[in-house]
Amino acid sequence: MILVVGDINLDIIVNLREKINFNTDSRSKIYFQGGGSAANFSYWAAGLGQKVRLIAKTGSDLAADYLKDEFKKSEIEFINLISHKEDTGRIVILLSKTGQRTMLTDRGANITVNPLDIRDEYFENIDHLHIGGYSFFGGANMEKTALKIIEKSKNTGIDISFDPSSYSELKNYGPKKLLKQTHGLNFIFPNYEEGKILTNKEKPEEIVNVLMKYYKFVVLKLGDKGCYIKSEQIQKFVKQSHEATGGDTTGAGDAFSAAFIVYYIKYDDFEKAAEYANQIAFKCVEQFGGHSFIKKKS
Repeated sequence: MILVVGDINLDIIVNLREKINFNTDSRSKIYFQGGGSAANFSYWAAGLGQKVRLIAKTGSDLAADYLKDEFKKSEIEFINLISHKEDTGRIVILLSKTGQRTMLTDRGANITVNPLDIRDEYFENIDHLHIGGYSFFGGANMEKTALKIIEKSKNTGIDISFDPSSYSELKNYGPKKLLKQTHGLNFIFPNYEEGKILTNKEKPEEIVNVLMKYYKFVVLKLGDKGCYIKSEQIQKFVKQSHEATGGDTTGAGDAFSAAFIVYYIKYDDFEKAAEYANQIAFKCVEQFGGHSFIKKKS
């Protein structure tokens, strides 16, 4: 079973049908869906056949009720931590005709996670931990909680994958600090911008070479181009074999990481996992929302 820890949000997706006309109306299609990097990862991993336990914090409000109803359609074991002071996180996603997105973020209850929220029983029957940078970003309690989760996982021999999550948050937090705190983890899944700021390098091969000093496996996500991977045995660019014709890039990085981990856990093949992850990321982009692929309970 994979343990996933991180953000959960209500995504308010604004699919723009034209450029924004300030001070008047702009035609669009607006819909709601559960989101957040950890939740998206969990939906894709569960939909691809892996058992998942998700720990995330919401408020006690209508948005939380909506998210819990969504989880009833999946096989995810959702441990819903609740804040009685902050609302459930919300993100407004402005989506252009070409699928590019701008996000307006209110993390809400997500940034109230603290070390006392994490219980030993959450680690029972867990083989793999996936944690994102958002678990570090948001203050001292968030940082302490993330480090506690990583320490517990290491002490019980659980493999760990890490996604830096956000270029802007990473920059504010401190790249060198985060590298030091996550040194020795099994996998890292940065996108290109995150890889650049973590290493102060420009070329993909230079980025992965630096990151290999800190992690066992490095997977640099390059969007519609594919990914660049490196381990002790292999270093190569794995091209995306499909060309997206539209859709929504929301959650594509999470879908990629989830697919990669699911495949690697099952088959222990680093290169094939990258090829599979490219396929699933394409599937995500071709549809709207961060986790449209849901395996329903029977």
